[in-house]
Amino acid sequence: MSECIFCFLCQKNCPTKAIATDKNEHTQSIIRNRCIACGRCVEVCPKHCIYMREAYSKPGEIPEINVYRVGMNRFEYEVKPLEIKQHRSRHQ
Repeated sequence: MSECIFCFLCQKNCPTKAIATDKNEHTQSIIRNRCIACGRCVEVCPKHCIYMREAYSKPGEIPEINVYRVGMNRFEYEVKPLEIKQHRSRHQ
């Protein structure tokens, strides 16, 4: 992530909209349960700063977001819970 130029190509090319890039915060967030591991983000990155592990990730009990910050080591990230919006029923 330290090489990232925040071109947003990974975000724009993600077919499931799993990636969110924030230039002001110098972060990239991935919604894990949305990522289908297609590798498109890796292919389009001009700086080759996005990597995919060849290992299977165990599913978690709650949906989470992995946040990568400039300056973190490769494969290092913060874990945040995914906030799920509650939809109100029309018949309340």
